Amino acid sequence: CNDGNIYAINTETGENMWVFKSSSGQISSLNVVNDTVFAGKDNDNISALAIDAETGEKLWDSALGTQYASTRGSPTVVDETVFIPNTENKRLYALEATTGQILWKSTTMGFIETSPTIVNETAYIGSSRGLFAIDINTGKEKWKFNPNKIFDSSPTFAEGIVFVGGGN
Repeated sequence: CNDGNIYAINTETGENMWVFKSSSGQISSLNVVNDTVFAGKDNDNISALAIDAETGEKLWDSALGTQYASTRGSPTVVDETVFIPNTENKRLYALEATTGQILWKSTTMGFIETSPTIVNETAYIGSSRGLFAIDINTGKEKWKFNPNKIFDSSPTFAEGIVFVGGGN
């Protein structure tokens, strides 16, 4: 479905419980934490969105840019912070989960089509400029791995090693 809406479907009956109607042309993959649905949406502007999972009512909608942009990666929620990538302006954003207030935005990292993986106070995220490690408290880059490859899969982490798939 490419109508820019978000649907809540009952798993037992298949009944549509509610629809959040958005003016957006595209909605990112969703993440649900503590009865809140988090998403990125885009059309002429990009924003992060929080919706009450029970009622479908909008809790907040925070603008993340004024240029045409997209959110291809899913929001990641850790504690009271939502981390969401912006593909076109090439930044990772941290927002306060209950209000949508922007806490920080990273430096330019290249086109981001992945979701951030958060481990030990670090966000790992792939982009067209490599794999980045970002401090989740400040938004500052800790390091980057750039072998002149595009990392277009979301990273995963195990036993002190981050794993990520590369593209062309």
